Amino acid sequence: MSALEEDRNHTVQSINLYIEKKRNEMVEAATILGFSNPQTLRLSEELDMAILSVMNKSIKKEV
Repeated sequence: MSALEEDRNHTVQSINLYIEKKRNEMVEAATILGFSNPQTLRLSEELDMAILSVMNKSIKKEV
């Protein structure tokens, strides 16, 4: 595995950990504050952005 591939894998792993953390925070916020609470919505947007980042990296890797 090249250094570039290792770096990419490390980045994806870091993003995956971030996604899991944000998902847990969002579920907790939704449970306590409700689904339409601004904090829950903000966490949902952060989660969406992280997921899109992984998807974009995956697409670039395939090309």
